[in-house]
Amino acid sequence: MNEKYEYESARELIKKLKHKKTNLVDFIIDREVKLFGVSKEQIILKLKNYLKTMEEAIKKGISKKLNLICLDNEAKKINKNKIRIMNTLEYEILISSIAIAEYNCSMGKIVACPTAGSCGILPGVLFPIAKRNKFSEELLINALLVAGEVGRLIAIKTSISGSIGGCMVECGIGAAITAAALVYLFNGNIEQIFNSAALALKNNLGLICDPVAGLVEVPCVKRNGFKALEALTAAQLALVGVKSVIPFDEVVEVVKEVSDNIPKIYKETSKGGLATTKTGLKYRKKLLR
Repeated sequence: MNEKYEYESARELIKKLKHKKTNLVDFIIDREVKLFGVSKEQIILKLKNYLKTMEEAIKKGISKKLNLICLDNEAKKINKNKIRIMNTLEYEILISSIAIAEYNCSMGKIVACPTAGSCGILPGVLFPIAKRNKFSEELLINALLVAGEVGRLIAIKTSISGSIGGCMVECGIGAAITAAALVYLFNGNIEQIFNSAALALKNNLGLICDPVAGLVEVPCVKRNGFKALEALTAAQLALVGVKSVIPFDEVVEVVKEVSDNIPKIYKETSKGGLATTKTGLKYRKKLLR
């Protein structure tokens, strides 16, 4: 590998950016081009297609009648409801994130970011934010690049699979990369980007994966909504200068430590947690009929 692109931590990346006097997005694109033989144009086109898929999933998740086992088109209910204690932006994020997650459950086309089970968090936040602030497509593409790089640095040290690390690594990483993307969109610096990701990750340590009936519906879908708003909180904190006392790289190490020690029954097996409650087992029987 080209030594210029050899790094496995945020600390090393920040050091390289300062040494080369380049910005994060240009560095990420340059790395992809040099290491994988793709062009900048190919990268941009792929990310444009990702954005289209994400936006379409939001629309269909709200408008279509979805075939679900445990749920009943929750995004539609939220969208039609007139009692709103959240502000408009938060409410739109809640709707969008749950809409995509439900659409995924009905075999709709989504972008795994980082996984299908956590697919609603990143786009569920980005599109309402972009709409309110009139962010360009180019800026959103750059935000995806930032999210992807932060996710890659986490994935180097730990798995992104719920069967390996519980929902901590699916929705936890989903919230972390979303927070990082948000900080980028609002002109946060590289330290703030990684602080936001660390704050989001810390808040998910030990989160188990216990899907009812083995489906990515309960508690997964509504968890996307919770984590989307959590990412918003992490980004807001970082943007005003609040730091994670434990640095990003060390938090990632803890994620790996906790992943290794979560009991197997809480790692997507449906043999513990909500999946084995009386109600959870009823849905399992319903699925097997």
